[in-house]
Amino acid sequence: MKKHWRQFLPGASRLDHDQKWEFIFGWLNWFGAEIIAVAAAMLNLIWVPFVIFKVVVIPAVLLTLPIIAAFLVSVVHFVCSYRLRVGVPYRQMLGAMVVFMSVQWTVASAAFKAALPARHNYFHRTRKGNGAKVLTGFTAMPEAVIGGLLVAGAVTVYATNFYRFFETDLFAGILLIQSLPFLSAVTLGGLERLNEARNPNTSAMRRLLR
Repeated sequence: MKKHWRQFLPGASRLDHDQKWEFIFGWLNWFGAEIIAVAAAMLNLIWVPFVIFKVVVIPAVLLTLPIIAAFLVSVVHFVCSYRLRVGVPYRQMLGAMVVFMSVQWTVASAAFKAALPARHNYFHRTRKGNGAKVLTGFTAMPEAVIGGLLVAGAVTVYATNFYRFFETDLFAGILLIQSLPFLSAVTLGGLERLNEARNPNTSAMRRLLR
């Protein structure tokens, strides 16, 4: 967006009105689905101790239901789009959804780094094809930490809700929903490690979607 925003000014490019709107809404989709979702997960993690120790009032339903609604709409949109345009079995569709969710942290962190001055490289190079094997740490470690904290927070919030307040249980459910993209990345990272141990030339994503 920093690089190409001038192309959307009147007369600055050969893009027509509809093409500009497609690009703009595509960018907004990345921001809404990835960056804001990660920011909301981080804020909810900060909120967890206050909810557990009853320091503050638990989040109102009006502040938590939109997260659930957005998640359900995304799932329905994903399923309908795949059934109409791809027509794959539900098993492969589930694998594609796991792959789709797994890039949330990668996209959000790359976009954040791109907003910083004098930053140009946002992604790490990975081994391709039959190249030499490179020993690296677990690639999804940030997602594992955040996803683990979200699951632990959800379990703790639910377990300490002795009087079964609906809003508190709802908040615990939202923490679990927000952990799914991070756990998806951990799943793919684990499959990649397992796959490399068995066959270095086969992609874990291809095994998941097979």
